Amino acid sequence: MQKINEVDNVNAYITSLIIEDIYKHRVYHFINNEVEIDFELPKVIQNLVNDAEKADMLNDYELFSNIVDAIDVRAKKEVAHHRMRENEWKKLNKRYGI
Repeated sequence: MQKINEVDNVNAYITSLIIEDIYKHRVYHFINNEVEIDFELPKVIQNLVNDAEKADMLNDYELFSNIVDAIDVRAKKEVAHHRMRENEWKKLNKRYGI
């Protein structure tokens, strides 16, 4: 209750908790949920990851596959420009089946 009193928007806070719980406990179709991305992603890749998770939720493999290819291409560029480590790129590959 103390946390609810501290937040500016109670509805947004509760909604975020519900969404977080859904993502944490859902069963994926194409994503390897055993691999956790425990590092910050560049904004462009984070947006692609969000799109891939939505495509997975919709069970749309064609869309998911296209987005995953885009994640791979962008991650390669990030590694080449030293904005991302190679082991982070490999972890993305394991989670999204690239």
